[in-house]
Amino acid sequence: MASFRAAALNALLRATVKKIWKPDIEVASMRKSMDLATVLCTRSAEYSALATPIGSIDRVVVDGQDDDPLVILYLHGGAFCWHSPPMYRGFVTRLCKCVGACGYLPDYRLAPEHKFPAAVNDCIGTYRWLLEQPGVDPRRLVFVGDSAGGSLVLTTLMQARDQGLPLPACAVALSPFTDATGSGSSVKKNEGRDVLFTPEALDVVLKWYLPEAIDPADPLVSPLLGDLQGLPPLLFQAGDTEMLLDDSARFVDKIIQSGGQAELQIWDDMAHAFQIIPWLPESNQALEQIADFVHQHTT
Repeated sequence: MASFRAAALNALLRATVKKIWKPDIEVASMRKSMDLATVLCTRSAEYSALATPIGSIDRVVVDGQDDDPLVILYLHGGAFCWHSPPMYRGFVTRLCKCVGACGYLPDYRLAPEHKFPAAVNDCIGTYRWLLEQPGVDPRRLVFVGDSAGGSLVLTTLMQARDQGLPLPACAVALSPFTDATGSGSSVKKNEGRDVLFTPEALDVVLKWYLPEAIDPADPLVSPLLGDLQGLPPLLFQAGDTEMLLDDSARFVDKIIQSGGQAELQIWDDMAHAFQIIPWLPESNQALEQIADFVHQHTT
């Protein structure tokens, strides 16, 4: 059962953010609504960080972790169209504090100004850059991302594998978007239960993100539909009421069927990417589970 705080958050999101998804919504309106919603996610004053822009990348260092060789590459969510650097710096700070790592948070290009494959190219480019930095060992490097960023985690892994780059030790995807064709049964089953999204939301996001000539089944758009062999161990976390639940569940099944390692943790009655909300008890519990997984595969 979700905590009282989680239940209150769900009610608030259902009454506010879920209602913005109209077929004719403009991206500027969506961004304004999401910016207002970030007040829920920025109460992390108990944590301190050094966030230094390195080109289009922020480097987050927590409590003297500057010399720690464990590195997190975090790919932010936001439907490929939105980013809140203060919110994500706060979350990556919490994550790095829990795991014991330093973090890199790239500010990849956003749609609709920069449609696919701009974000995909930026993320693999960031990984190539990161591998060239002194002291960065892929055996002590972890990919983490939420929502659209979870999709980019998976496509970056697939590109790194196909391009012959060393792969990170493991990766974590929080409520990732893995199937742009919308074929998962949870899209319909959880349509009324999801506190953030509607089927119209998926249609709008794809309209902003994809050029008309691109097939939604392209594996760099829908990583679920690509070759999943040879990927590092993966952890997925998702809420049981999410429309995108099957995007994680089917990905894990396919990884296991291909001989890989993958795990799905399903959280009762939790919103999409709930881990970002610092005052949810479930958020802290989820971060502890992520830390356990990372330590299992990096020590």
